[in-house]
Amino acid sequence: MVTAKAIVGTTTTGTTPAGISSLSTEELIKSMEEMKLQVLELQKVKEQYVTLEQRYDLSKINFAEKVREIKGLEQKVKSLEKDLTFDKPLENIKNILWINIT
Repeated sequence: MVTAKAIVGTTTTGTTPAGISSLSTEELIKSMEEMKLQVLELQKVKEQYVTLEQRYDLSKINFAEKVREIKGLEQKVKSLEKDLTFDKPLENIKNILWINIT
């Protein structure tokens, strides 16, 4: 025998799964939107990482160029310091004097 309670129970259980499935669909949609936002944020962070890495590489290259430039300038300074010690001019003067004396 089918009672009113059984009919009401079936109708409520029939609407409950539909309510649950629509609720789960809403939750799924929300979670998908959150995931999309996370993916966008991840892409932004990756782009920032790439730009920072490029800047770092450029700074390494610039640093290496500066080091080479500094080494070249140090060698130039050493050679100029040798010239300023008057070794070459004194040798030239001595040679001229010896030539004139003899």
